[in-house]
This record gives sequence, structure tokens and C-alpha cells, in this order.
Amino acid sequence: AELRAALPALGGLVLCAGIDGAPETRTAQGNELHMGVNHLGHMLLAAELTGLLRRHPTPARVLSVTSSAALDAAPQFFDDLGWQKNKYDRRQAYCVSKACNVLFADHLAVREGGRVLAAAVDPGPTVTQIVRYELPQRAQQRQGMSTEQLARQAKQLGYRTPDQAGDVVASLLGERAAPEFTSGGLYLGVLSPPGQPGPLITEPIPWRTPARAAKVWENSA
Repeated sequence: AELRAALPALGGLVLCAGIDGAPETRTAQGNELHMGVNHLGHMLLAAELTGLLRRHPTPARVLSVTSSAALDAAPQFFDDLGWQKNKYDRRQAYCVSKACNVLFADHLAVREGGRVLAAAVDPGPTVTQIVRYELPQRAQQRQGMSTEQLARQAKQLGYRTPDQAGDVVASLLGERAAPEFTSGGLYLGVLSPPGQPGPLITEPIPWRTPARAAKVWENSA
């Protein structure tokens, strides 16, 4: 509400909050934690700001930050996003939530019809606090690391630094990226050098269909 009151328009929105590897936990609204943080929260924020995005003089861009883990999402879990029927699997909970990031961007691009552009982007594996559930000691270590130390760890692991991941996202928001930006696209950074946007993925993915994107949107609204 404060943003809507303070800004005449919004030219870009990055949806990037995320967790991984959490034990089965419910949000205050009763949603499975990965789904609540990684997907539903993003969708709610985008819905609240869509009016500002539409008012921008040129088509605004929405980037839904996903992960290459989305490729491992098992199709059978899309009919149980709340994990009410299936035995809980924290890995699949993460993978499916990141697949929902892709499906959200796909359907938003269709719904907006060019008024707002949307794409999913994977910056590649990054040395962040997302490991705090699965590798708490490493997460604690990273809290006290300098930029130089993080860069060394990223190089050792073949990962990206937070700055490199941020550069990928920023490059797709800037006007210079206009010829390369495909609304409804998926850019997979794990396939590119650190700091560079990944290639546009055009190969079919079993769970990535317009029908499923529409259904996930409907079930999440």
C-alpha cells in the first residue's frame, strides 16, 4: 500500500525470496513453507504491484528468480502443492516451488499480453544463506565472511557470488537487454559463466505446459 501511494509507476520487479531444505513446516496461513516463501509470497507481491507495473510508460519487467532444481520437479506433486496427500519430501518441495516460479512467469506473460513482460531467471548456484537448513555451519560461516572470502569460496565450489548473481538479474532488467529479453522465457544461468545470463531454454520440460501454468495460477490465487 505504501509503494502504491508513493510511486506513480514501477518499471521492474524482482521476485527472489527463497528457502531450501526446510523440514515440513506450515506458514501462518497453513501453506507448506517452501511454497509459501518461494512462490505464494512472490505471487501476492506481484498482484499487489501489477497496477504500478501497468502504468509504466514502457512495458515493465517482472523477473521470477528460479533455480535449475526446478528441472527435477516431479509432475505428480503439482496436484498437491500443499503437501496434504503425499509423503513430505523436502527436496521435491523445493524443486516444485521453483518450478512454480517458472510457471508463474509463463502465465503472467500470457495474462498481461505485452503490458507487463515476465520471465524466469536462474542466476546459477550462489554462495548465499539458502543453505541454512541443510548446511547450518556453512551458513553461519558465510555470515562472517568478507566479500573476498565469499569470492574465493564461490570459485572453489564453481558457484556465483551474490554480486555475480545480482548482475545476471540486473542485466535482464536494463533497457540494454531489450533485444535479448523474451517475455515468457526461462534463462538458465547454471549453463553460463558466472555473472552472465543463461541461455533461453526452448526445449520442452515435462511439467512446463500452458495448462499447468494456468492451473497453478488458479490454485495459488
